[in-house]
Amino acid sequence: MSHVQRPCSQPGCPALVSPGTGSRCPAHRRRDTRYRDRGTRQQQGYGGAWLAIRARVLREEPICPCGRPATQVDHVQPLTRGGTHERGNLQALCASCHNVKTKRQAAAVFSGGSREKPRPNHTHANPRIRTGANHGR
Repeated sequence: MSHVQRPCSQPGCPALVSPGTGSRCPAHRRRDTRYRDRGTRQQQGYGGAWLAIRARVLREEPICPCGRPATQVDHVQPLTRGGTHERGNLQALCASCHNVKTKRQAAAVFSGGSREKPRPNHTHANPRIRTGANHGR
């Protein structure tokens, strides 16, 4: 069995990579540190109690407001912004609606906005999906 080196997968990089070391040279290896310091699921507050709450929410709300089957439980007011695992702060959503809502909240945080920006032309813009901005209304 030969151990032939291959070119780095970074476009334009001439470096060679040995088998078993990944597809990129050391200079182009991704150092994904986003999740390194987050801790375990239990340390993040998503242990056995959360799994029971999640199952209950999905039983009580099997359909997302968009009409698709709900597969994820969303915190209306995110935990990072003072939300809790209380039932009134939870809603069942399909993966697509959950991703859209999460991205909007992240964009509002990163842009410095305190409220989510409405996007009525988006195919998943559903007024029945509660957000932190309209929670409790």
